[in-house]
Amino acid sequence: MSSLKYLSAIIILLFVGCQKTTTSETNNFSSNWADKSIDRPWAGAAYWLNPLQAWRQKDGQLRCEVSGGDRNVALLTREINDKKAAFEMSVDISKIDIKTQKEEIETAKDLAPTDEVFPKGLNNVGWVGFQIGLQGQFKDYRDDVIKGRGLCAGITTDGQLFIGDYAKLGAAPKSKFSKGHLSLKVSPNRTTKNYLLSLVFEDGNGGNQSLNAEVHESWLVGQMALTCSQSIPDTLNWQAEKPKYTDLKDLNKRVGGNTTFAFSNWKVSGKKITNRDDRAYGPILWVQHTLSDDILKMSAQLIPIGNGNKTVELWIDGQQAQTAEIDVDGNNALFKITNWNSEKDHAYKVVYPTNAGEAHTYEGTIKKNPTNGNLKLAAMSCVDDRGFPHQDLVDNVAAHQPDMLSFHGDQLYERVAGYGVERNSKLDYLRKWYIFGWSFRDLMRNTPTVIIPDDHDVFHGNLWGEGGKRADIGKGYGNYAQDSGGYKEPADFVNMVHRTQTGHLPDPYDRKPVLNDISVYYTNMNYGGVSFAILGDRQWKSAPKQFFPNAEIENGWPQNKQWNPKTEAFHPKAELLGARQEEFLEKWTTDWDRDIVFKTVISQSPFCNVATLPAHIWHDKYVPTLKRYKKGAYPKDDRPVADFDSNGWPQNKRDKAIKTIRKAFALHITGDQHLGSTGQYGVDEYGDGGYWISSPAVANLWPRRWFPANAAEGGKAEGDTRRYTGNYEDGFGNKITVKAIANPYDIDREPSMVFDKAPGYSIIDFNQKERTMQLAVWPRWSAPNLAAPDNQPADGWPITIKQMDNYGRKVVGYLPEFSVSGYEVVQVEEEGSGGELLYSLRPEKGKFKA
Repeated sequence: MSSLKYLSAIIILLFVGCQKTTTSETNNFSSNWADKSIDRPWAGAAYWLNPLQAWRQKDGQLRCEVSGGDRNVALLTREINDKKAAFEMSVDISKIDIKTQKEEIETAKDLAPTDEVFPKGLNNVGWVGFQIGLQGQFKDYRDDVIKGRGLCAGITTDGQLFIGDYAKLGAAPKSKFSKGHLSLKVSPNRTTKNYLLSLVFEDGNGGNQSLNAEVHESWLVGQMALTCSQSIPDTLNWQAEKPKYTDLKDLNKRVGGNTTFAFSNWKVSGKKITNRDDRAYGPILWVQHTLSDDILKMSAQLIPIGNGNKTVELWIDGQQAQTAEIDVDGNNALFKITNWNSEKDHAYKVVYPTNAGEAHTYEGTIKKNPTNGNLKLAAMSCVDDRGFPHQDLVDNVAAHQPDMLSFHGDQLYERVAGYGVERNSKLDYLRKWYIFGWSFRDLMRNTPTVIIPDDHDVFHGNLWGEGGKRADIGKGYGNYAQDSGGYKEPADFVNMVHRTQTGHLPDPYDRKPVLNDISVYYTNMNYGGVSFAILGDRQWKSAPKQFFPNAEIENGWPQNKQWNPKTEAFHPKAELLGARQEEFLEKWTTDWDRDIVFKTVISQSPFCNVATLPAHIWHDKYVPTLKRYKKGAYPKDDRPVADFDSNGWPQNKRDKAIKTIRKAFALHITGDQHLGSTGQYGVDEYGDGGYWISSPAVANLWPRRWFPANAAEGGKAEGDTRRYTGNYEDGFGNKITVKAIANPYDIDREPSMVFDKAPGYSIIDFNQKERTMQLAVWPRWSAPNLAAPDNQPADGWPITIKQMDNYGRKVVGYLPEFSVSGYEVVQVEEEGSGGELLYSLRPEKGKFKA
């Protein structure tokens, strides 16, 4: 062990040049938390906080105020490179006492269905210090700072130094410390692949400690973080090469203990440090916008601003256009500009002026409304963090050059990025929402985007909104609460989710809130010749358990095997879309504004239950355990099932919705089910409704499937040998004609935890000249610019349908043929019905038979 005198001298010499603020000409770094006027749960654009709600910049320090395992602040703008060179870092630490600790996170049984069991047992002695060489699984710094695993070095709360783990602690101190200066020097051994790590702690009262260790070079490359942790690292051979990611253990992340510290004066320097200022994230995180009927709506998402400036500016084509206030909960600012010139592109810039006089900007382009007769839409849903930051999928979607994006719900899950779920925590939601934006902000920057929330976005496993009622959480937040109907989180939490995800949508059709003053967002958007009806198909939906006590429903699944959902699942009071959305859809079918050629519905879930389970399984909770088959293999006894979370129920209201949207020859675009599918709805007969396309999950833990053992009742195209296509009844007896399914298979792609669950996205091409819609589900790993076979959509796609195919009723006669110019709207009413609309359409130019 080197002498303390020698180590201290080295540290003083090396840090002489690190006192200035970081510039682009140097790799050195120095934190900037000294401004005592700042009070906010954010550390600055150079950092990522894990978890956000545990940290606060206050009193000229960065404070970890919620004790637990692996509370850390990762540095985004510097990384440790693979050069054979030295680096060092240091930080001032001080113990802070927080009188009221937050409650421990919900136990695993109370978490949503996609939540995993978190390890129990925090250490009675915590530690504070550094993590270095943080690396995730996907060679992306965003993954590194959120899920990276590396080497720990620091000082325990009882004052002992360690490097790597507690297996070899430094000498016990004479007394516990309350503050001090911790420094780490890392230098290469020129003759081996090891590095010498020298850790020094000075308590400011003349008490000094030091500890040396050798570490293999593979442990060092990656990101770095300050850490305040009640959990300890695994004991490993640090002088051996770093194991692969999946062989390493995470630090336990549970809430608990009393390890709360403040940090200041974090400094990093050395030739082994690379400047990555381009990776800063914030204070403007991203922008999402829509354009409809010459009205621009935009939402600028910011970090938690605390006591900072609460105003944001929007500049268009170099001129300031508007200012907007930042919402105190969602930390986003909303803009609305009418009389927008949609015939040309416009440059935009969002500006956030700080109290210190700095002006942070975020720039992009509002593209002109497509007028070339084509619109390409990319649809996505269900963004679990398996595979985060999903850059492969983002690149593949971008390769299609979509004109528009739609996200159909579950932009986040309760389990995303570790640390469980913290109930009624807006910061917990925001952290997970920020992770979603970190993946997709470049796609959204210049592309109009529809986003609608689903159940997990409001911290539900399954949601039956019941018109805004509050769920019964008297027995916790698990299945009992969900089956009671309504929202588990308070109204202000739900409204924050709605504002952040849907505040940029066109104004609601009727903005009157539902029960408990919960906001609504259902609306119409006209873009690129397509009129989109955007629905919230969970918000009014009834919870089934109250209607069918004999069914013994658990989380939407009837457990009484003698109860038949095909014959017993009717109740006259059960709702699906609710009366208000039903009225909206009826009026929307007849509103062919200006240049609208196509009608399309965007919602969370298809109006059917495309899912099967083995004959002996009666609950969706077993889906992750089901065997994944090789392509060509087929389960022997799968049957269609009745999941009340699907929009196959209530059947009468499902039928009503299909009959309504077919009046406008409307396509239905959905997500939610994790299973890519395309088919045609049937009400009275197979195929008498319109088509749906449901996007697979971006990433998921719940790989649902459609492998019905019974043969289809017709409905198969000539030459179609696939067993799962054709006419079927789902578990509720709804008629569906299945055209294509992206089932999960055991495929030879790594990481299998992502790829064997059939992830992907959908592309929908609207062609006005041909009056066609080309529907395609693409595997996550595929795009048109890749080499074969990864340049094709999933098996069975693309499927091209004509607009008229979305009205599948049999023709029993025609009215006299007449000529149209392509501008008229034709409405046909049923004779003798008192004016009931049969359909409404803007036909293409030429002769038309009604």
